[in-house]
Amino acid sequence: MALVPTSAPGERVRKHRHTLHLMDLRGRNETDGGPHATAYRREELGEDVVALAGALGTRPHLAGHSMGGRIARGAALAAPRRSRP
Repeated sequence: MALVPTSAPGERVRKHRHTLHLMDLRGRNETDGGPHATAYRREELGEDVVALAGALGTRPHLAGHSMGGRIARGAALAAPRRSRP
């Protein structure tokens, strides 16, 4: 699961027979963020990642750039058994 604003890494991921999920984070693009600033905390966004992984029935490798990296780390810390190193 990649937390990046582009699908650029897609070709490399597909070559290694992995599935790439690009997540629309709350408050970005088509996703409503909610009325409170707390909805955008790294911990809250990390829980969204954990919830998506659960809904997909997957234990993903997490990758992110800049804020996406911080959110990926937050997700891994929130649910260490739900992600892969």
